[in-house]
Amino acid sequence: TYGGGLHRLDKRQNKIDFIPLNIKGKKAVALNCLIETHDETLWLGGADSLLRINKQTLKSESLRLRPNKQTQPSIATIHSVENDKIWLGTADGIFEYNTINNQSKQLSE
Repeated sequence: TYGGGLHRLDKRQNKIDFIPLNIKGKKAVALNCLIETHDETLWLGGADSLLRINKQTLKSESLRLRPNKQTQPSIATIHSVENDKIWLGTADGIFEYNTINNQSKQLSE
């Protein structure tokens, strides 16, 4: 992501696509983890970042675990637990993120 996006191999067309990432206020970020949920959404976690990518449109969106705080925890792991929830492992504890209403709550410290 130091080039501002991801590269994806398109096996059908035998080419590599570039997916630009919308990372608010940052030109580059180190990503630690990536998962795909049942709805074909890609979730990326990294240094102060949670990103959602729609695989159909390739549109990316930068999200916040703590909307009212300037600093965000760095995400080390992501796990899909239910159709509308993912768990995020951070140095600050475990967060549950509702993918429908974009609300998060800290489960542990």
